[in-house]
Amino acid sequence: MAAAVYGEHVGDGYGVIGEGRGASYAGILGRNPTGPGVTGTGLNGVQGTSSAVGYGAVYGLHTNAGHGVIGDGAGASTSGVMGRNNDGVGVLGTGKTGTQGNSSEPGHGAVYGQHTGNEGYGVVGDASGTESAAMLGRNASGDAVRGQGKTGLRGVSPDGAGVIGEGDTGYGGVFKGVRA
Repeated sequence: MAAAVYGEHVGDGYGVIGEGRGASYAGILGRNPTGPGVTGTGLNGVQGTSSAVGYGAVYGLHTNAGHGVIGDGAGASTSGVMGRNNDGVGVLGTGKTGTQGNSSEPGHGAVYGQHTGNEGYGVVGDASGTESAAMLGRNASGDAVRGQGKTGLRGVSPDGAGVIGEGDTGYGGVFKGVRA
C-alpha cells in the first residue's frame, strides 16, 4: 500500500496522532478531489468521541447540494443509520420535513414505528394550531388512513367530536358491522 505518511504501532497504541490548535483546525485533515478524504477500516470504520455539550461525536457538512452524512447497511435486519439513546431520542431530524422515509417495496412502509413494551405507541404525531393535524394521510386512489387491530380506529376528544367524516362527493362516513 502506497502512502505519503505511514505509522504503525506494533504494540497497543496509535499508529498516527495528529493534534491541531484553534477552532478551525482539525488534528488530521484528509483531502482527495476524486475520492474519500478520510477512510477508516476496523470494527467501527470511523469513531468519534466528544464530551462537549451540544456537539456531535461525528459531524458531516456538505457545502453544496448533497447529504451531510450517508450510511449504507447490508442485511435484512440492519439499517443504514442507527441511533441509540437510553435516556432520549435515538434519531432526530429537523428541517422543513423533519424525517422522511421512502420505499417502493410492496407491503412495506416508508416510515415504521414499533413499540415493544406493554403500553405505548408505534408512531406519535403532535401538532398545534387550528389548521394543523398531528397526522395526515394522503392517497388519491385508496385509503388515506387505515387501522387494523382489535379496534381498527378510535377517536377520543375531551371537548369535541371523537370522529368527523366529510365527503365532497360521497358519504361523510360508512359503517359496516353488526352494529353501527
